[in-house]
Amino acid sequence: REDLKNQIRKKRIKFRGEKLGERIEILDLTERILEHAWKRIERDALLYRQNIKCDAAKEDQILSPSDIGIHNMLLKQEELYFLDFEYAGMDDLSKLAADLIMQPEHKITEEEENYIVNKLDDQEMLKTKDWKLRYEMTKELHCIKWCYIILNSKGISAEDKAKKIDKYIQWQNKNNRSNL
Repeated sequence: REDLKNQIRKKRIKFRGEKLGERIEILDLTERILEHAWKRIERDALLYRQNIKCDAAKEDQILSPSDIGIHNMLLKQEELYFLDFEYAGMDDLSKLAADLIMQPEHKITEEEENYIVNKLDDQEMLKTKDWKLRYEMTKELHCIKWCYIILNSKGISAEDKAKKIDKYIQWQNKNNRSNL
């Protein structure tokens, strides 16, 4: 998806322009690993694009809070309420699912991921089931996006950023969402 690619490019540019000083070699190594993965995924995306419809048609877009995550939800009497609609708009269900599932602060297992994806699919809010293919296709891109967000975070040492990224990637790999 072009939106996601642009988000990642912005994060990469911001990171490259940042002067961290300490432990820059750790971050350089992390950047090289992410850069290699980015190129592989970009190459694979071209192949996918030839085989399936990659962009959500207007009728297959949903109203999304965009900044979705467990941190922006309340559960009250078995009802789920969403908070923080500052960045809300029309979006692809695959991005909403990835934003919820791939968020590094909340570790969601593969079993929980399958439950969420199946519950979203059961809602029958879309005309097609292409969103699930787009979700599967873009999980690694979302993983890379989150890694760059971690790299750009303030108040964390370079070494701690590298450790956090390593833990995040290990978790995503363990739950079959990434192959970084």
